[in-house]
Amino acid sequence: MIKKISNTKSSTSKKRKLEPEIVVCLTTDESTKKRGPGRPPKNPVKKEHYIDNKEFMQEIKDFYKTDCKGPDITDKLALMLYSIANRLAFAPNFINYTYREEMVGDGVIKMFNALIAKKFDTEKGYAPFSYFTKISFNAFRNRIKKEKKAREAIVNYQEEVYDVLSQHDYIKNSSHNSDSDRDDF
Repeated sequence: MIKKISNTKSSTSKKRKLEPEIVVCLTTDESTKKRGPGRPPKNPVKKEHYIDNKEFMQEIKDFYKTDCKGPDITDKLALMLYSIANRLAFAPNFINYTYREEMVGDGVIKMFNALIAKKFDTEKGYAPFSYFTKISFNAFRNRIKKEKKAREAIVNYQEEVYDVLSQHDYIKNSSHNSDSDRDDF
């Protein structure tokens, strides 16, 4: 579309100056019209969730139908369980722990054990994502408690050893000081 724009000064002035007409070419390209020039068009397909509840529910139902002696799980279901635990580990309340990988492992194991025991009821219609996220969350909290307890045991042991060594050094140094003080008198 071409639009003509003409600039003139007001007609009240004695000398009327005419400036040349300016021709502006406006493009009608949809990508630049909505997003602006130089910006790539927006991706029309955007996944809102990394796990779809319907697919997850169907995978669980399929797993429950297979009655085999050993735990045989599909790759897709295993990836879903791992994704839940791994994404939860990046939550602000879990991200800064040094044993984050252990927490993810514990979460996956607990979720897998819940699948094997068929604890999730597929007939009630609850969202499996929230159920398994809660299992992983509790596994993370339990790992934090275990690590905290282990760290407290180490700190207590270090304090006991420090106290014993410092008392031993105090007794040793005090016996040498008392002998040298007696010699001076």
